[in-house]
Amino acid sequence: MWTTSQLKAHPNKMKKKIFTEFVFSGSHDTKIRIWDGNTFECKCELEGHDFTIWSLLIHSNGKLYSGSADGSLREWNVCTANGGAFGPSRVLFRMPSDMKIYCLAAYGSSILSSHYKVINITDIRDATVATTIQAHNDSIWSIKVKDHFLYSCSDDQTLKVNLSR
Repeated sequence: MWTTSQLKAHPNKMKKKIFTEFVFSGSHDTKIRIWDGNTFECKCELEGHDFTIWSLLIHSNGKLYSGSADGSLREWNVCTANGGAFGPSRVLFRMPSDMKIYCLAAYGSSILSSHYKVINITDIRDATVATTIQAHNDSIWSIKVKDHFLYSCSDDQTLKVNLSR
């Protein structure tokens, strides 16, 4: 049997949510909210983006990454032990203001982010964009890495598969 609980997360539409011990949500209000996954109580709000948060990702390094319509990719210190401690963010990079970050994926020590027609691969150790892939002819809305394959879907009505060497 399923029980439903409802959270009033953001005043506008939510764009992305992640479920772990904590629930992370991002929205048009430019804030990331962190909820206790058991009590559904809002533990804190993270601020730093200037426009809509389109994508959230928990990396295997335990950090939270967020991509926004302001063109920035941010890294947040998120410690979920002992009730949670949530630190400030660092901007890994910022695209020009018309280049929104729509989605994120992780691959080893890299974060992949889609910006309109391209995918940037950012090394999170030194915050450098290591590679840019000219992937599609229109907005990329979904990226996924599995094994050594990068899958991307776009408004250009294509699914593309790239192989990492």
